[in-house]
Amino acid sequence: MYLIVGALECAFMRTSQNITPGRSLFRDIAAGWQQWLATILLVAIQVCITLTVSAPGCPRGYVGPGGLHRTALGDFSLVNCTGGIAGYIDRLILGSSHLYKGGSFRKIYMPLQPHDPEGLLGILSGVLVVQAGAHASRIMLVYNHARARIMRWVFWSIVFSVVGGALCEFSKNGGPIPINKNLWSVSYCLVTAGIAFFIQAVLYFLVDLKTKWGGRPLYYAGQNALFLYIGSELLKRHFPLYWHVPTPTHSQLLATHATAMLIWLAVGVALHRKRIFITL
Repeated sequence: MYLIVGALECAFMRTSQNITPGRSLFRDIAAGWQQWLATILLVAIQVCITLTVSAPGCPRGYVGPGGLHRTALGDFSLVNCTGGIAGYIDRLILGSSHLYKGGSFRKIYMPLQPHDPEGLLGILSGVLVVQAGAHASRIMLVYNHARARIMRWVFWSIVFSVVGGALCEFSKNGGPIPINKNLWSVSYCLVTAGIAFFIQAVLYFLVDLKTKWGGRPLYYAGQNALFLYIGSELLKRHFPLYWHVPTPTHSQLLATHATAMLIWLAVGVALHRKRIFITL
């Protein structure tokens, strides 16, 4: 995704930006319309393949986890249908032995097929998220006034969130294109980018403009990021970072992972107070 967006920036980004007053309403669009045109084309290809091409044994347009998942059209034999056409393409080209065998969806739906959330088809839609990040930076380049930057980040946050919400009908599992992180569905990419635009506006206002917050306690975790990451990987199956639930729900998994995150954040704060910094 970074390779594609980086190549588009190298090909189309201007070496100098016009930040003089006047005619500034669509300056960010004028500076990046070519990159967005290419991005929309890639997303359109992903949507067309996802909705029109059916994998063997799967209903057309299926974007679910397979296994015990029940579709709106009734019961299907979905044990070999994880990821729909996206999963089938990955298994066909990359091979099942090269795909991710884990994933939280396996605990809930118990599918038989492996699925990699960094699959080939998901790259095409995931480019949208990276391009949104590039556009957030583009706004910084072409506008030199804080209010203009914040207004445009909030504007794009609303646009992306509303379009993404419409595609999933503002529900968790519904709509023509449900939110699906493992498949990088277009609705997931749009909603994620919309949230990121809003967070960017809030942080810029609080941290950079008003200097009301310096990033703590998250700042402390960043001081030992590598240590916390490796520690979480080594101890993710141990109490109190993990609780075994035979048939977990989405909310139960969210609660356990959020608890583990808070525990590691506390570890980061403790290391900071002891002036211990473990890094490379």
